[in-house]
Order: sequence, then structure tokens, then C-alpha cells
Amino acid sequence: RNYQYKTGADSLFIFYFAGHGYEKKEGKQNSYYICPYNFDPQNLFTTAINLFELKQKTASFNCKHVLF
Repeated sequence: RNYQYKTGADSLFIFYFAGHGYEKKEGKQNSYYICPYNFDPQNLFTTAINLFELKQKTASFNCKHVLF
């Protein structure tokens, strides 16, 4: 969804997730994912949420605060 277009300068965006995470080791750097109940570790790109990408997207929100 396009939440960044619905926020204003005084907005507070809260991202809450209750569930599991997954760490994928990629050489010297690791990737972290939020995983729904039916995620596939062999297909993380389409079945899980990459935390780095989530933080990048929420950084562009026009909010006073973004909380995870």
C-alpha cells in the first residue's frame, strides 16, 4: 500500500508484527526477514519481507516518527 502518501508532517507511523524472523547468511553480510506463517526459506523474495527494504521504504514517509 502507499501509506507514505497518507502521512503528514505530524504523523506517527507504527509498524507492528507478531511472528517469526529469518536470518539468511550471504557471505560476510546477513539479510534479515519478517516471515509470515507460510513463508518459504527457498523463496524469501516473494514469501517474506526484507527488513532492509522495509526500513528504506518507510524512511521516505513524510512522518514525524516511524516506529518498529
